[in-house]
Amino acid sequence: FCFDHQAENAIDPIDLVTVKITLQDVAFIDCNSKNHVGKLVISKSDTRYIHHINIICTIITSLFVNNKSQEPGRAIYAFNIDYVMTKQCNFVKNEARSGGAIYIENLTTLVQVDSVFVANSADKNGGALYAKNIMQIVFINVSFVENVAGKSGGALSLDIVKHTEIIFATMTNNNAGYGGGVSMKHSSFVNISQTIFHNNVAQTKGGSICSLKIQKLTVQNSWLFDGKAKEGAGIYGEDNVLQYIFNCFIMNKNSKAIFGGGMYCWNIHG
Repeated sequence: FCFDHQAENAIDPIDLVTVKITLQDVAFIDCNSKNHVGKLVISKSDTRYIHHINIICTIITSLFVNNKSQEPGRAIYAFNIDYVMTKQCNFVKNEARSGGAIYIENLTTLVQVDSVFVANSADKNGGALYAKNIMQIVFINVSFVENVAGKSGGALSLDIVKHTEIIFATMTNNNAGYGGGVSMKHSSFVNISQTIFHNNVAQTKGGSICSLKIQKLTVQNSWLFDGKAKEGAGIYGEDNVLQYIFNCFIMNKNSKAIFGGGMYCWNIHG
């Protein structure tokens, strides 16, 4: 399925057009495509009208299983649109170059609620999801289990996101080069609350959480168990401006850490 909105010359540039897309009870299983990067592609490609077209996409109770490619975002690829929401969706065994299940770039808002990501993989970044240049991302009651990335973010890799909220999430048995659970960099505000990290593994930095150049990172009321990494088996922070960790339980019995069996922070400015 591909939706690529290309505005026609007949559209007055001063008008604002809103396009709403809703998918419910849809299954994408073992799909193959040579022409598009994802099984669900949503984008605005006509840059003349990009600021005059709002695209709102809602995906409910849908299934994405075993979609594979070397291109980004094998289940969902979203580019240059305004709002994407997934609710009660399952993403299982999808594979891609980056964003094993979902690749999003240049979005205003992404919301994920009551969804599950299991055994997705990416050669580079974001075993389950990769996001770049996003205004706001919200995860509520989302589970990430056994996702793998060759480079960053076994479950999530977030790059240049202004505002991130991760609430009531679970990240278990995810694996990456750095950021076994989640990798975040060049972002403004990150809040992780009431979230469980268990047995996430990074080959280098941040078994559960890896944060690089974040303006303000807050981790609160969360549990981090059995993370493994050479530096910061639980949490790794580097070049962050402000970093608040409170009311958290961190226990890594066999962390394999050289520095920071629980947490390692370097060059924190606040």
